[in-house]
Amino acid sequence: MQNTIKTLGLRFAIITAASVILSACGGGSGDGDSDSSNDNANPLIIGEPSGGDASLLSDEALLRSAVSSVSEGLGTNLDSLDRLGNDAMLAQEDSDPFGNFIGTPNMAPLENLETSNNDFLNSSLGIDDSGATTFREGNLITINPDDQTVCEGEIPLNTGINDDMSLCMQLISDLTVTVNAETDQAGLITYLFQSTPFALIGYSPTGVSYEVNLGGINNILQRADQLTGSTDAEDFFMLGAVRLSAVVLNDQIGTEAGELSLDVTETIDISDSTQSNRLSLDPSSVFKVTFDEASGDVTTSLNWGALRVLQTASNDSDSMDDPLSMDNPLSDEGSSQTELNLGGLSASLSFNENEPALRVTNIGIGNIPFTVTIDSIESINLTLANFGIVVDSNSGIVTLDGPLNANFALNNLAGILNDQQTDFTASATLAAPANTSFIPQENGSTQISSGGPLTATLIGGDSTQSGQSEVSIDAGECFNNGDDDASGDGVSNLVVEVFCD
Repeated sequence: MQNTIKTLGLRFAIITAASVILSACGGGSGDGDSDSSNDNANPLIIGEPSGGDASLLSDEALLRSAVSSVSEGLGTNLDSLDRLGNDAMLAQEDSDPFGNFIGTPNMAPLENLETSNNDFLNSSLGIDDSGATTFREGNLITINPDDQTVCEGEIPLNTGINDDMSLCMQLISDLTVTVNAETDQAGLITYLFQSTPFALIGYSPTGVSYEVNLGGINNILQRADQLTGSTDAEDFFMLGAVRLSAVVLNDQIGTEAGELSLDVTETIDISDSTQSNRLSLDPSSVFKVTFDEASGDVTTSLNWGALRVLQTASNDSDSMDDPLSMDNPLSDEGSSQTELNLGGLSASLSFNENEPALRVTNIGIGNIPFTVTIDSIESINLTLANFGIVVDSNSGIVTLDGPLNANFALNNLAGILNDQQTDFTASATLAAPANTSFIPQENGSTQISSGGPLTATLIGGDSTQSGQSEVSIDAGECFNNGDDDASGDGVSNLVVEVFCD
């Protein structure tokens, strides 16, 4: 299936990002078994139950309270995090070699959610809308929103669902919403499509959580394709759940503190009908950002579970548009199957807007090697032990916080490298002890200012030639990135020693 991996990736990105953030239109997985930092029965409701007796409020008052709590939980975090992130990252960009790589955090998608979410919540909950109907039993309110009102309004992130008014209204006709109020300030909003929950929003004075169930989203896509006569969604199946949470730790002006996180709470599994093209990600933390306005501290971390991508692609010129597709000389059937396995991915970056130091810790890919297998041939194998770095923006010095130890192996039998023979193989290592420090030089090289040595080896060759390079750079010496194959034996240097300034 041509360019299938692009379709998988696009759906993965849209569903796990846009649909999560569009959670008023996307779905949740119920109470589930997801981890939570609160003691409520429902993990989506952040913090201890607080507030007054919900039964004392009218339907409209309870619904307005829900909308207000959802907006405040996200807004407090976005305003402070965006300001802190911009200030701190700008300082890093001005003075340290990692500035351009780190960049400024892009909060635009979440800011779009904050802008459009209120209107959508109001219309989907039927607030000030005579066309909506509500039914209340205790503190559970069921809303049948007015289809036209919802479709005429702004939908978060503008996914185009309401570009076709007729299609939008047919889909919204199958939408119902419930608000289950634990107190007058905390509760759970549930969106249901054809009576099946597919979106949950937990709200409280201390935060808000959005959760999307991909199986529920898949049902909506399939229904949309049925209405339009398309077969796109019928070719793909999605399972899993993703949760976006915003925790307010302090909302006092000038001392705001909070946390934003995106988590896979149930294994994501996206595949075509034959399962020959598939993407999966185990429960994990996609990202987590904590900030403290008073201290100026910001920490961003990720801790992914196992990621697996399986692609079957045609061996034709068009497939080369896909970076994972390649013309495999071993394939007699005009197709090639590529499998990517990543056991885990972790990193934690912390900085302070008032200090020059940037610390990145726990960089690694877990205990399982990262592999790329093509038609049952392991073509790439990478291991990387966890390590960290500390960057001093004033001096430009980068120091290893833990030893660097990376190992790489390549087998070109499947034709990954077009400029090498198919029997070409290579292996490489890169290592340096903890507390080794590097400092950039004016001539573009890098000097080991202390610690060391930095060692690099590369062994490679095919049936006609082979070679090996070994480099050891000690304290006081300088190096650059590896050179071309100067010896003519098919092997380049990973790094090469050069004169310092």
